[in-house]
Amino acid sequence: MATFPTISELRAQFLLEYESQIGQSAPLNNKALLRIKAKVMAGIATLMQREVQTNTKENLAISASRAGLITIGNEYDLPIKDEQAAIVDATLPATTGTVIPAGTNFSGDDNGLLYYNAAPITAAADVATLELTCRTLGVVGNLNVSQTLTISRNIAGLLSLTATVTGTDTAGADAEDTEDYRQRVLDIIRAPGGGGNSADYRNWAQEAANVVRAFPYSGLPWDDPLAPGEPPERTVYIEADTDIDPDGIPDAPTLAAALASIETDPITGQDRQPLGLTSDTLYVEPIRRTSFYMLITNAVFVAGTDAQVKADIATALDQYFLGLAPFVAGLDADADRNDMITSVSVGEIVQGVLAANSASADRVQFGDGVGVYLDNYQLGQGEKAKNGGITYA
Repeated sequence: MATFPTISELRAQFLLEYESQIGQSAPLNNKALLRIKAKVMAGIATLMQREVQTNTKENLAISASRAGLITIGNEYDLPIKDEQAAIVDATLPATTGTVIPAGTNFSGDDNGLLYYNAAPITAAADVATLELTCRTLGVVGNLNVSQTLTISRNIAGLLSLTATVTGTDTAGADAEDTEDYRQRVLDIIRAPGGGGNSADYRNWAQEAANVVRAFPYSGLPWDDPLAPGEPPERTVYIEADTDIDPDGIPDAPTLAAALASIETDPITGQDRQPLGLTSDTLYVEPIRRTSFYMLITNAVFVAGTDAQVKADIATALDQYFLGLAPFVAGLDADADRNDMITSVSVGEIVQGVLAANSASADRVQFGDGVGVYLDNYQLGQGEKAKNGGITYA
């Protein structure tokens, strides 16, 4: 990154320029005109530099603040994802003809949040079928099937005060994280879509609530007996926000939202898939998260530091494995490829932490199972990694 002169350096430069123009040195007195002028000009120049730095930073997606990034994203017709309320389907026992007035509150028995029905509901066959919207935005409003809610008032004709969730109509979502949004903006800048190419499928899927990353491939899912398959078969693996699952495994509503976003433009309602392609050959699948296990042999620590150093090693390996991602040929840049795990790379992570703490180990091994050690491992389609555990021997 370019660096700018400090205010002191600028003041000296201005003073030197003024002195050279009159052919003499300015006196050291604090009231010397040229010194005052140089100081003022240095302050003005510093403000201008800061403005240049800010404008340059805000004009680049890689460095813009959240506000600047939103401006850039809007230029590409890619708005940031706002908070979204959960809407769940539920049933409430009530005699036929009983009316549940619009705006009736229900309290979630597990999360204590309030939900309401936007329109009046009339019970049929002794059941009121409800669509309840959470009054609190975000993932906190999401409920699972069979969870219950309690109606806030006793209406004549109710057979129970407890409603039971039968499904999710719309998954609640938090406002999009700045760095997740930055990645989406960079994706659309670096790999423009068009004609239903792989970039289109990534961008479309990533527009859905709670979707952090999408990995589109041509062919069948990796575990299909007929894999790898061929066009027009397409598989898009979905990674969800960690608020949905710590490992980023999407739930059913998130997968459904991703599929809907791929199939239909949420703004225009128009079909997005190119002519001739149907959902029969489109597979929207969750990512898989593979655990990797380490064996560190003959580790030697400075007395009293072993617990902290082991914790630091675990943290470093967590970050390393979470930073890996499957590679999509023809879409991802080769320079960004980061899908290969090797005994050397894992060893460098561990040995670096050990060396920084005056500790050592004879050997570091890794594998995708306890007691199974490998020289290298390449992540497959839709496969991500995590630290499964460390054994010291």
